Amino acid sequence: MKTFSLVSYFKDIFAQIKLSLKLLVRDRITMFVFFFSCFCFFFICSTLNFSAEDQSKLPIGLANLDCVEEEGISLATDGSKQLVDRILSSNSFRVMQGSVDNLKVSLRNGEINCIFVINKGYEQSLKRGYTKGIITLYKSSGNKTASMLADVFAGEMIDQICVEKSYLAYKKLDFTDMKELNEEEYKQYVEKMKADDEFEFVFDVKLYDPETTNSSYEKLGNAVLYREIVAGIFAMLLSFVILFSFTYVCMEKEQGILLRKRLTLLSRLSCEIGNLVSVLTTTFLLCLIFVFCICYYAKVFNGFGALLWLSIRYTIVVSLIFMVLARIAKSVVSYQLIGAIVILILGMLGFCTLVDGIAFKNLLNLLENTPNGWFIQKFVDIILIANR
Repeated sequence: MKTFSLVSYFKDIFAQIKLSLKLLVRDRITMFVFFFSCFCFFFICSTLNFSAEDQSKLPIGLANLDCVEEEGISLATDGSKQLVDRILSSNSFRVMQGSVDNLKVSLRNGEINCIFVINKGYEQSLKRGYTKGIITLYKSSGNKTASMLADVFAGEMIDQICVEKSYLAYKKLDFTDMKELNEEEYKQYVEKMKADDEFEFVFDVKLYDPETTNSSYEKLGNAVLYREIVAGIFAMLLSFVILFSFTYVCMEKEQGILLRKRLTLLSRLSCEIGNLVSVLTTTFLLCLIFVFCICYYAKVFNGFGALLWLSIRYTIVVSLIFMVLARIAKSVVSYQLIGAIVILILGMLGFCTLVDGIAFKNLLNLLENTPNGWFIQKFVDIILIANR
């Protein structure tokens, strides 16, 4: 008897799932919101772009005067070209290259913060061990960031300086009964050492809150803020799709269809489970699309599974909220109005966690326990871990 009852119970659930999915697919408004959300999220990701460091880099001008004439063509020396390549690949600078005169015009127009000029004889000076007068810095009066930019720029030169000065010290050694490497062999050996994991030198940045005694590893930069914004948009778009997905449940109640279902002796619990599973099925597809967009632009496909599981857990929480709201709302209009207000409030509370992290300290710890606040924090944590 129990087996038959259990089988019937699952049959009721599957029947409700099948019916609910049909109703969802035929609901034009819900499908419009579904596809419009996909388009919006894809557009937002492509516009913001997860290469957010590019948007947060500091604009500088760079002129290379250390050139040699070869067959009437001016070519940069190997040493200066190596420095230019390092500056161009730096995560700190957005570089504008050109002549000194043209860059001065850009500096006056406020397009760049300062100008770095690689002076003539840069490579030869390094080879002789001289480091003074090899770089000239042009800055506008009152520029308070120039000294910081100069330090960052100098950091990109450290590798070259260390190699050249170490080679000068190397040549002074006594090589009796030992083979002396020439300059090219020495530099090749240094590059080989640098590629060895044993000589890798990396800082772990650790954020520590003395009040809560909690600590976490985090990659600093404006990229984190961009990811928090995208996470908040992700959550709100997903919530709107879930809101409209439960509209038919409220319509059944308003039109008296729910009462007719009860006359068929259909279990109310199986009906609710069927509705929930059908909504989760459609939103699962949406989560797949959203997470794929994130992983594609952030280049963190190793975090795909964790992000998908996070979005599914968030979907379950929000679905339960709107399922209850659909049952207690008196009409479809009131359900959608109240649901929209709930989404806006949750979204606002979630975005307030960004303000807490930027401007204030411990503004409201409770914000992190709201669905959207929790989702944003976990979302960024997964992205940061996947980027390591």
